[in-house]
Amino acid sequence: QDLDDFFEELGSILQGNPQKDVLIVLNTIRCSRDVYKFVRDLNLPNTVLYYLSTQIIPKHRKKRIERIREKDCFCRRKVIVSTQLIEAGVDIDVDIVVRDFAPVDSINQVAGRCNRNGGKGLGNVYLYSLKNKKGVPYHSFIYDSFLISTTKDVLQKYDVIEEKEFGLLIKEYFE
Repeated sequence: QDLDDFFEELGSILQGNPQKDVLIVLNTIRCSRDVYKFVRDLNLPNTVLYYLSTQIIPKHRKKRIERIREKDCFCRRKVIVSTQLIEAGVDIDVDIVVRDFAPVDSINQVAGRCNRNGGKGLGNVYLYSLKNKKGVPYHSFIYDSFLISTTKDVLQKYDVIEEKEFGLLIKEYFE
């Protein structure tokens, strides 16, 4: 999808789930900034918006991650827009994950942030393949084409993937 179509769907997800914490993971800093601006301009009520990327100095990123982990004393929901830096070593727990296309192992890492602590009920992970104005997928700037084509081959067999199927899916991907 191009960003305009994605924004329409993302707006529906965010506005249709006003009590749910949402993590949106993009493949490039430019795309993540565009998505952050879109979400900011939605002026979602009772929502705290966070942005994470490698353009944020580590000291400030660490502080933001600490704030994300804290319970909000005003019971506001959190929307986090991030690059793939969130995949490794960041222990946060959200209800919904929206992820730009990536290799299976990266998708799995981000999916692990959805209902991470097991206390929020069923979580949802939405996977999109976003492209820039020239029609070039953002994932092509980051990931090897072999990994992407292997991921597509494995995922095309599924419409919806239950968590219990992740093991088989990952095994298939690495084989």
